[in-house]
Amino acid sequence: MEAVRYHDKRGKVTANETILLRNADLIDHLGFAAFARDFSKQPHEMIQEAVMLNNHRKEFAALLELGSAIRMAATPIKDLDLFLSEFEQEAFADFGIGRMDPR
Repeated sequence: MEAVRYHDKRGKVTANETILLRNADLIDHLGFAAFARDFSKQPHEMIQEAVMLNNHRKEFAALLELGSAIRMAATPIKDLDLFLSEFEQEAFADFGIGRMDPR
């Protein structure tokens, strides 16, 4: 029951099934699938969606707990980072809008 109720929420859980399901959901929210999901919500607000996607990428990657999930997420995270970098260069730097992630 815990896995169904808390798989998509933050916080301490005890059941291995919940941790496994949560990590699987986090992996699903990283990479190109995350891009497609987030950009399809508001296609006319691409810059806003890119900023939100960048925030989600950091937040969700930090929540991964299982070593196997961290390894599985490595490639999607790398792909998403490359996409966000290229998008930022084109949409932000070329037009002088600023940065998604002030450094």
